[in-house]
Amino acid sequence: MKFKNYYKILGVKRTASTADIKSRYKELVKIFHPDKHNGHPSIVRKFQEIKEAYDVLGNLDNRLEYSQYLHSQTMVKSIVEMKDYEYRKERNIKPS
Repeated sequence: MKFKNYYKILGVKRTASTADIKSRYKELVKIFHPDKHNGHPSIVRKFQEIKEAYDVLGNLDNRLEYSQYLHSQTMVKSIVEMKDYEYRKERNIKPS
């Protein structure tokens, strides 16, 4: 599964309030609504992505679960980077 940064999709900070998220969602819906663009495929995809992001971030339970997922992904990335660093250090491999 490909990671999607819903905060980036909506253009809000991770500390944004639910009201800020809702407001930003409404702004984006006005801009990217498929009816305004004759159902253009890329606009439809963008609109669906915005709706998906709002479905997660607009609901506190879903947002909490997503935040826990983000945290776990950050931890995994850090561990992988640390192991890669140690591997390269042991074998005297220069960073790429």
